[in-house]
Amino acid sequence: MLAVIGRDGEIDDNVRKICYNIGRDIAKADCILICGGMNGVMEGACRGAVENNGLTIGILPTGNKEDANEYVQISIATGIGFARNAIITSAADGIIAINGRHGTLSEIGYALGYNKPVVLVEGSKGVCDDVDFSKAKFENLYKADAEDAVNLVINLIENRIVK
Repeated sequence: MLAVIGRDGEIDDNVRKICYNIGRDIAKADCILICGGMNGVMEGACRGAVENNGLTIGILPTGNKEDANEYVQISIATGIGFARNAIITSAADGIIAINGRHGTLSEIGYALGYNKPVVLVEGSKGVCDDVDFSKAKFENLYKADAEDAVNLVINLIENRIVK
């Protein structure tokens, strides 16, 4: 199961395309997509997965299943806000971050704490491009372009190239 993490709200057309393609690639790799279930990055990735016969799970911050984007097939309403980020990252085998803001930073932190591989999609803006993670020398944190992100995270999982 692969998590796609990133901002909710408005995203530009380029980021939307990246999200869709990542979701598509997850579906084509026969992986399940888990995310926060809301709009923005999550909706774009879920759409790409669903339109390519993939399965999507949304772990919602709200207590209402109806808040999920229309491409979430399994909706889990938690009512716990950002604390749901711990569930998403602990359930996933690997994480792909697209764009993102403060919530995405918390998910990256949880994932690294759980010793999960995290791939930041270069060129997707937000924390993936704006935060200089290189100085912190985090283990299990990688960068890739959108075309290679899914293959990289799957390779890291399958080969247990996780420190």
